Amino acid sequence: MPKPFLKPQVWVFLILTSLACFVSINLPAMVSAQGAARGDVAIIKVAELNFTLSQSIPITGWMPTTLPANSLAERARQGQAETVNAWARFKFDPVSVGNGRLALYTENNREGLVIFLNGTEILRNSEGDQSRVMGWNRPYLAPLPPSLLRAGTNEIVVRVSSKYNLNLSIGQVNIGLQQVLVQHYNKQYFLRIAGPFAANVTMLFLTFAVLILWFVRREEPTLLWIALMGVFWFIRNYHFFAYEAPFEARLFLEITYYSVFFACAATLSFCADFLKLPRRRVIIITMFGLCLLLSIGRFMSVHSHGYDGLYNFGSLLISVGVTGLMIQSWRDNPTPDHPLLISAVILIILLSIHDLGRSASVNFWEGMGFHAQPYVGLILFAVFLVSIGRRFVEALNGVEQANLTLEARVETVRQHLSDSERARRELEVQNAIESERERLMREMHDGIGSNLVTALAIAKQADESPRTIHTLQRAISDLKITLDSLAPVEGDMVALLANFRHRLEPDLREAGLKCLWKVELCPPLLWLDAVNALQMLRIVQEAISNVLAHAKANVIEIGAKPSQCDGEDGIETWISDDGIGFEQSNDNIGRGLGNMRARAASLGGTFSRVSKPGTGTHVVLWLPLRRS
Repeated sequence: MPKPFLKPQVWVFLILTSLACFVSINLPAMVSAQGAARGDVAIIKVAELNFTLSQSIPITGWMPTTLPANSLAERARQGQAETVNAWARFKFDPVSVGNGRLALYTENNREGLVIFLNGTEILRNSEGDQSRVMGWNRPYLAPLPPSLLRAGTNEIVVRVSSKYNLNLSIGQVNIGLQQVLVQHYNKQYFLRIAGPFAANVTMLFLTFAVLILWFVRREEPTLLWIALMGVFWFIRNYHFFAYEAPFEARLFLEITYYSVFFACAATLSFCADFLKLPRRRVIIITMFGLCLLLSIGRFMSVHSHGYDGLYNFGSLLISVGVTGLMIQSWRDNPTPDHPLLISAVILIILLSIHDLGRSASVNFWEGMGFHAQPYVGLILFAVFLVSIGRRFVEALNGVEQANLTLEARVETVRQHLSDSERARRELEVQNAIESERERLMREMHDGIGSNLVTALAIAKQADESPRTIHTLQRAISDLKITLDSLAPVEGDMVALLANFRHRLEPDLREAGLKCLWKVELCPPLLWLDAVNALQMLRIVQEAISNVLAHAKANVIEIGAKPSQCDGEDGIETWISDDGIGFEQSNDNIGRGLGNMRARAASLGGTFSRVSKPGTGTHVVLWLPLRRS
């Protein structure tokens, strides 16, 4: 099944965005129209027009017209020189407006403006015809002095003037109660002058901040595009709120007009680069090339027949085309930045259409009553900074996560190093102990052992008493057991018992005892070091010594197997004989048995002895596999 061009949620998003923009554009106009319908404000629609080049009010040459009257420069140039004038007059009756102080409100006048009430000047926005005043977007409020008002018909005359190469227009004129028109004036002044000034100064400040950031991080081209966008939009929007042109007015207006093409190109270039559109370099070069062609085409068209509307729509078509590429990119590789930037560009396109529709050359609608383009730059800046800020926050989160991961790895490595260092120290200690054990075993074997063997040989040759010979033999046996306990057995209790059996077998044979070996495979006792091994062997030695001394047995059994005691795993070792046995009441007699129990307790195990007369004795030692 083929993949749809756009997902349903994308269509819903685009439709809702368009509806929201349409409502935001038209709602203020509808509210304004409702306010104008009230009886406290009169909108002047019918007037008389005059193109006399004079500083005083003309007497003759008036012709009927309607207001607003746009694009008057061509008509005025037919009989005027470098500076062109246009006059408009109309009459009103104060009683038809309302009771109270009256005022006149006017807007969209190009460029110098003078207003007369009954032949007396009440407002002037420039000192002379050579002034570079920019009055086309500036609203004006002129209170009508009660001393100048007459009962019945009063006459208002409006004069506009501009340089020969500038446009000339007489805009909308309202007469009404001063308190109502002041509110309207304040609102329009904020939306037309104060708001754009604040928005563009803020944008210019942010532009320089981003430009400085780009100088620090040259590898981030998106920062450069934002800075270029801010510069171009500020140049474009400066004429909306400037009171006077900073240099020759015509050149200033041309620069501000042509800058819109490159502001559009910089804006779309940021979107293409930020969203990583496919073949974005080709897209960026193509956009700037088309904007350059639009600038050249408009320049040639304006200077040949004075028409430029086609080129205004050309920049809109470029924006629509790039928006389509952005939507395609959103479809193929969606990111959180796509809907935000697409919404911003769609909003800018709709606002641009709104401004084109209310421009003097088109005059299709009044719209919101002011141009929205001065706010475009700041809107784009805000949207772009939100997107960059989101990525910046994600980058910070990534850095924090990387730091946490790095800290965890460092801690792991540190722990490994600590464990390695501890193991190294333990190994050194073990090596030292092993070396010392080897030395002690060697010294005991070569020194004490040799002396005992020599003493035993001398005692036998000298025919010493059996007690003396037996004592020497036991000393040699004890020495052998001690040497066996010092040998590294690594917790192997079976090996330890096997060595002990090997040492003891000559004594058992001499005593006439048969040894039965019943040792099973047992797990190692990791805690069974040399000290504990000697304790365990002492218990076994004491049990076998008791058999040799008291049991009068023929068979002795040595065994070991895995076993549990109270649910805990361990190893059970036993020594059994078939001797005469004894009564259990004698269990507490003698220090040997107490020592055996004490040794077993010190090992964490248990010791028990079971015996009956005529059935032998069974001694059990249980040791745990793990010991705290």
